[in-house]
Amino acid sequence: MTRDETTRRALLRGAGAAALALPLAGCASDDSGTPSQDGSPSTNATPSGTPTGTPAASTDGRSPSDARTIYQYYHTDWTEITATLPTLAAQGYDTIQVPPAQHSRIYEREQDENNQPPLGYQPIDLQNFDSEFGTEAEYEEMIATAHENGIEVIADAVVNHMAAGDTYFERRVTVEDLPQFTEDDFHESCSIDYQDPESVENCWLLGLRDLDQSQDDVNDHLREYIEKYANLGADGIRWDGVKHIPESWFSDHGEVWADELGLYTLGEVFDDRVDTVLPYTETGMSTATDYPLYNRLQTAFDTYPSGDLTALDGPSVHARRPEKALTFVANHDSGPADLPELAYAYILTQESDARVYSGVVPVEDDAIRTLIDVRNGVTATTSTRHELTRTELCYEWDGDLLVAFNVGADPVSLDVTTDFADTTLTDATGTGDDVEVAGDGAVTIDVPPEEYVCYREA
Repeated sequence: MTRDETTRRALLRGAGAAALALPLAGCASDDSGTPSQDGSPSTNATPSGTPTGTPAASTDGRSPSDARTIYQYYHTDWTEITATLPTLAAQGYDTIQVPPAQHSRIYEREQDENNQPPLGYQPIDLQNFDSEFGTEAEYEEMIATAHENGIEVIADAVVNHMAAGDTYFERRVTVEDLPQFTEDDFHESCSIDYQDPESVENCWLLGLRDLDQSQDDVNDHLREYIEKYANLGADGIRWDGVKHIPESWFSDHGEVWADELGLYTLGEVFDDRVDTVLPYTETGMSTATDYPLYNRLQTAFDTYPSGDLTALDGPSVHARRPEKALTFVANHDSGPADLPELAYAYILTQESDARVYSGVVPVEDDAIRTLIDVRNGVTATTSTRHELTRTELCYEWDGDLLVAFNVGADPVSLDVTTDFADTTLTDATGTGDDVEVAGDGAVTIDVPPEEYVCYREA
């Protein structure tokens, strides 16, 4: 590995110390604190590993190349996104996720150096798409440029609430300032009790005026909001704050509209329990954020001696329904593991949709570009796990790709029997030397400490 590459990886790993999971300052889109908010037991207990040589997961006939690879922009002006799209396309991404476009309460000058509080999540006017990120015309041009570069666009839709009426920020917002709604369109003000599902859905998240989606006029305006995104060319919708909205609303309204408009949908379900996340995908959502896997990535790809790869064997949306999981290593609410590049290598060599966050990975990144190239080259739809211990993991997309991780402090040699035979394998990352596979599929691969390798036929 070159000195420049060593330095780049060190900088990327240092992103874990940036602590992106910051207090939400009373105005963000997600729940404050940890994803499991209601006092229920955590799902982070680590079960025993899967035996060597067994299938790694049920894939439902999917391969990594079938899944989306999404780049999430955050607090980036539309013109800046537009300028970077050719580079992003060359990296291999097929989709971008961008912030909410509607006119919202907070000014950029009110943010701190960590972009807190976030912009766009206190809507004022759902039909005015001139915002802190730019004009509606610039937004539409960004989408058109994305399409010219073979990239689809996921818009961010805030349908749970409108701007708060507090005095924390420069712009004061009364109900009269909200052109689509009146006082009667909101639930009565109350604080959320996370032990009470009805309270989670109907009370005011961080003081934000909570829309009553049982009312026809509210749904009329929300539909017009989603239609506006579609009319501007958006290909998908990220539903913000999903668990604060009744599941039935998505089945009866949101997902019906999305289906009619031909939109991919991604639900932000900020919860670490699979049985809480999965029901939302049954409303028609294309995918939901896999916070259960996110939490396991935090444990698996911690620095030695804390890293424990067997955590990946625990419950997750990816393990249960890979086609419904949106996997991620970090986002604007949640920081990365201590070894973020290894975590990205894991999700980008799986068959679920994967999202890369601009706050951790720049638009142009050699290691991520290589991983996306590897991902797009895998057509096998079955995988086999060859090794799983606290510090070592090895799996194979049968006859297509052999991946191994080492989160330990010392180099490791792994002897595995693969679906390859009588061939030479090359590590796409450039970390490992070429290896020869015997006629019976046997091969030995070496993995340096806190590294990964991705072997495929030369």
